[in-house]
Amino acid sequence: PYDIMVAKNAVSFPVEERRYRNDELKKTIRYVYRADENTRSGFSLAKIMESSNDANTEFRDTETYDVYLSCGRPLQVTRQDGTVVCFIWGYGGQYVLAIIENLNIMQISEKTGLEPENVVKGNISPEVYDSLGRLTKVLDTDHNIVKTYDYHVVNPISNN
Repeated sequence: PYDIMVAKNAVSFPVEERRYRNDELKKTIRYVYRADENTRSGFSLAKIMESSNDANTEFRDTETYDVYLSCGRPLQVTRQDGTVVCFIWGYGGQYVLAIIENLNIMQISEKTGLEPENVVKGNISPEVYDSLGRLTKVLDTDHNIVKTYDYHVVNPISNN
């Protein structure tokens, strides 16, 4: 993937980071990329590794990047301890709407009713709620109203 990165002039992405204290190397962090035809850039970060011994010659994975949006934003990450972290993106992948731990993308789709392809594409629509917390409007990513909800209460409960 590094030839793809150089060909696209993507040379500002870190490959290795070395951390020193008092001129002594304490830790080395490596960023491993992979070719990824599902992202517009043609590559994505596969994992982050850090040195696990004093000589900085042995490495262990600290994070593995499992699924990406086509825009290159991470969707699902697995930490060293096995914790799965998912990022729910909205507005076409521009903003993080939620960070969810211990559920993968398919589990999130099942529990929320969101279509998996919308979660993966970052096409989560903004919603508008009234003062009672009820959903009143669903908007598209351009803030056009897609659906409205009206509530007609027959016998409202009063506090009198």
